[in-house]
Amino acid sequence: GNSFFVQKTDSAGKAALAAINEAMSSIGKQYGTSKGSDGSGLIEPRKGQNCLALFHDGEAVKWFRAKVLKVENESDKQKLLIQYIDFGNEAKVEKSSVRQSSDPSIFAKEGQAIECSLSFVRAPELGQDYGEDAAFYLGDLTMGKALVAKFHGKNEFGREDVTLMSSEKGDSVNAKLLREGLGTVPRKVNAWKKEEKETLAELLKAQDEAHTNHVRMWQYGDPRVDDDEQRF
Repeated sequence: GNSFFVQKTDSAGKAALAAINEAMSSIGKQYGTSKGSDGSGLIEPRKGQNCLALFHDGEAVKWFRAKVLKVENESDKQKLLIQYIDFGNEAKVEKSSVRQSSDPSIFAKEGQAIECSLSFVRAPELGQDYGEDAAFYLGDLTMGKALVAKFHGKNEFGREDVTLMSSEKGDSVNAKLLREGLGTVPRKVNAWKKEEKETLAELLKAQDEAHTNHVRMWQYGDPRVDDDEQRF
């Protein structure tokens, strides 16, 4: 797809996440980490509501900050689609796995997961041709890694447009995705800063290589048939 989440790992970002983790640890000690514990559930869950939700992080079941995305009724049982706001992942859970925070200051800090898109790159959605390939390749390049991010501002979807790099030098993740034929540069883009024009030139060069070599999306011609009305 065309969105993903990052966390800032500068000193301020690390300090904020450490404070949040400490607060969540205290919640676990206070209420335990079992489903259906005393006081669990939301009386009248609604879209956009903040809550605390259980999640197994690979080590143990813990409480994490979350918000309700959708309330669903399945077989007379209410389930909640939630998003863990400090990591970006979503889950469908029962009401017994969430609880209301008794301390509003728990949510004083904004969510540490920042929704982003790769600048000037459109990747296929998961259900489209090469969508899974693009998602897996992007994951290989980025998952759990510390990267250098250059922020270009928010796009029309409210996401941060970013250029991701493994270091200050070398190809960006954006360019690597294009060179592998797993994304395209839309025909219409808003590159008005000198820095953005240089970035765009790098990406167009990577795309041209994939086009010339008929790599993946470019195997049978130009895949950008629906881009004319899109603006990034």
